[in-house]
Amino acid sequence: MFKANCLLSATVVTSLFVLSGGLAQAQTRGAAGAANASGNGNTEATTSSGGVEEVVVFARKRATGENAQTVPIAISAFSEAVLQEAHVEDITELGRLAPNVQTDTVGTTPGLVNLTIRGVGLNGSIRSVDPAVNVVVDGMTLGYTPGAVVDTFDLQSVEILRGPQGVLFGRNATGGALVLRTAAPSDNFHARTRVTVGNFDRLEVQAVIEGPLGGETILAKIAVSEKYNKGSIENTNGGQFVPSIANPSGAPVEHGTGNIPKTQELVIKPTLLFKLGENDRLTLFTQYQNYRDGGTAPVNFVPPASSGAPATLQTVYGFTPPAGDYAANSANPGYARIEAEHAIAQLDDGIGTGTLTTIAAYRYISFDSTIDLLGSPFVLTYLPDNRESNHQVSLESRYNLSLTDRLSLLAGIYAFSGTTSVLENRITSGGAATPNALVYIRTKWKQDDDTAAVFTNIDYKLLQSLTLSLGARYGWERKRMNISPLQRCVGAGFGNCPLSFGEGAKHWSDVSPRFALTYQAARDLLAYASWTKGFRSGNYNGRATTPQAALTPANPESVHSSEIGVKSDLFEHTLRMNVAAFYEDYKDIQAVLTANVAGPVTQFLLNAASATVKGVELETTWLPVRGLKLQGTVGYTDARFDRFTAPLPAGVVGTSLQFARVPEWTYAAAGEYAFGIPPLPGALTLHLDYNWRSGVFTDLTNTRALYMKGYGLIDAAVSYKTDHWRLSLFGKNLQNTVYFENNARSFSYVEFGGSPRTYGVQMSYEL
Repeated sequence: MFKANCLLSATVVTSLFVLSGGLAQAQTRGAAGAANASGNGNTEATTSSGGVEEVVVFARKRATGENAQTVPIAISAFSEAVLQEAHVEDITELGRLAPNVQTDTVGTTPGLVNLTIRGVGLNGSIRSVDPAVNVVVDGMTLGYTPGAVVDTFDLQSVEILRGPQGVLFGRNATGGALVLRTAAPSDNFHARTRVTVGNFDRLEVQAVIEGPLGGETILAKIAVSEKYNKGSIENTNGGQFVPSIANPSGAPVEHGTGNIPKTQELVIKPTLLFKLGENDRLTLFTQYQNYRDGGTAPVNFVPPASSGAPATLQTVYGFTPPAGDYAANSANPGYARIEAEHAIAQLDDGIGTGTLTTIAAYRYISFDSTIDLLGSPFVLTYLPDNRESNHQVSLESRYNLSLTDRLSLLAGIYAFSGTTSVLENRITSGGAATPNALVYIRTKWKQDDDTAAVFTNIDYKLLQSLTLSLGARYGWERKRMNISPLQRCVGAGFGNCPLSFGEGAKHWSDVSPRFALTYQAARDLLAYASWTKGFRSGNYNGRATTPQAALTPANPESVHSSEIGVKSDLFEHTLRMNVAAFYEDYKDIQAVLTANVAGPVTQFLLNAASATVKGVELETTWLPVRGLKLQGTVGYTDARFDRFTAPLPAGVVGTSLQFARVPEWTYAAAGEYAFGIPPLPGALTLHLDYNWRSGVFTDLTNTRALYMKGYGLIDAAVSYKTDHWRLSLFGKNLQNTVYFENNARSFSYVEFGGSPRTYGVQMSYEL
């Protein structure tokens, strides 16, 4: 649809030119209220107290924002400036900034993140299975997560809420919530552009222009981002071929080479703000995205002999993968074509002494892809020309009211409706006996998801410094699945596939309460204790292989969490220390297992287990001298299965298993120093950070060959900034650590999601 190399500059320049005609006349206007409009309220996203930065958050969905240090929830909050200095590009990198948070990609599907917080999350890519961490963009929850790798470009702030958020964020927030807020238009004419170039042919151009549109009551902004890179995995014809069952001659398989997976992405974000009255405003957030990316980039590896794992790729196909750390030999790299649009209308209406906030949202996304799951020269597991689409509408209306000086009330309603359609094609090898006899498999399904909820929260000051919070949410949902299970087609190709559909429907309801005590011991010292519940949806298995498995959903999960925490700003706001400890009772955990239930062995999505998860988190920021900022985080998660009710392979004891892709320890350290260089204007900023995570198994049954060792990454940047210009040199994974985010096995063993050293130059200009 577009060529990045040709249109990068043209798109941005055209957008600026079109909008500037309506905005240029407003350059002399003074700043006022609209600059205070957030993505979900009426206050600035960030403020400064002269010490450690204060970030205004909307975790409690108040009419106006709150300083994160006064909110009795474990929150990691980041302003636009923090994200920029750390060169955080999208949500997959946010896990490096917060304790006990994983934001890794699933690996097998482009644009899909497996979010996990405090051990509660998702490890897989079945489209019909809902996440356990909500992604909320400008008040809209993303009901369909493939293609939801959101860029941090044009975000005003990011909030990571750790622990269940069932009262205010509803279902599928058992692990927590990731809340992203777009910057609202400014009262003043303002324009900025940013260009980034780097290795792997990286080229990005981003631009924003904003200001009044033909008057004082309508403000407008348009943000455009276009990016391209050729991919960081080298796809070669390398490796060793020897005679084998599947390749008797031992002849190499030749194919095109080059780097994978390519990125070619366009995002356009127009935003409008209408001032309807002194306390009333309507904000329209819209977005269009068009991605023309490569498919996956799996890197094959030979499991160590000590693992006892069979090396099928070597024994049956006679192929030993290339030895390079980030080298692949994939004959079919595939593609991902993602096109999405959304519109979100937020109306803030002052009624009496309270504020009524209503958010109506619509989103549509289509996701077409060809994916080689195992990335070898041979066809092992190949998903050609898959088609997916989703559309959703949602409405939330809530009323914030201060009844007295001691008593405040929040009450709201929520409704959601979404439909997902999936056509999945698979071509697999016939196995060790007939490796060259390809098997064609197809599934097709459509799922409708309807949800309604009412919620409330009351805050009552028992004493001037002691507040009791009581909240509850009643939610109801229904899912209806129409599916033809994953079945083998007759003959070669997809021309004769037995699409035999069945339909099932089920509904669930839930009450999620929350109790919290907050003690404001001093102006800059807060302690809290809370108990809350989170509820994750019941789910159908869109990759089931029998009608029974396809039409028998797993029931919902729940997490009951107890938490205590202390938030403090010490020594005149030069030292911030936040500590939280949690204990979670994790029930009815959903897992995909091989089971024999009244018939042949097949894959079932089952409520397989229960577990206890406990841990601690520390976040600290210290300003020891002027211009120097030191930060650190430590996260510890102890996740243990208490019982396993579902069948496991022989010899596997469920209560001894470790949680998949949940590191026991995560920690990070960062330093930033800003200083002037007289007589030059502006300031120079040096930024250095290191983050580390302990080793994990990547599958439910803890396969030894899929264990990933712990690793750490070093990033750095040097930036020079004046009133209008900013020039930055940056590098990530500077020590070129070899790491991957996920491992998997079938006919071969593959690694997904790693990246070698990257570096580049970024230049920004603001008017």
